[in-house]
Amino acid sequence: MLFTCSLILSYQCLFMTPVEEPEWLTKKETATTTLPTGSIHSPREYAKTLLSEQDFEHFDYIINHESAWSERWYGAHYASSIHTASGICGFINATWSSVGYEKTEDPYVQVRACITYAESRYVTLEKAHQHHVDAGWW
Repeated sequence: MLFTCSLILSYQCLFMTPVEEPEWLTKKETATTTLPTGSIHSPREYAKTLLSEQDFEHFDYIINHESAWSERWYGAHYASSIHTASGICGFINATWSSVGYEKTEDPYVQVRACITYAESRYVTLEKAHQHHVDAGWW
């Protein structure tokens, strides 16, 4: 089950509300999930197949600022001001479970987890993008 924050005070969630999971989300994905079939060759191209053009622009902005879609971040950890973040989305450990995914080095699973996070926390990718612009994080 996914949750969204219904009450935020000083950037801290005080009340979580259950939300319906997107149709394409499967909870059985793990770090062993492999490259999608077909002509998709990069996680960025894969994200384009999941999102509208406008949503992809918002998502692309966020990921470019978090990891620049770089392969070196798929399983890497990098220091943030308070926590250690990892992956192309810059998730801290608690974020993985909050969106129903196990922490993974698979960039395609990371893409789906990032989209799920954006939709559950900010409702739309546009709002996630705007939060990232305003706060410098998401």
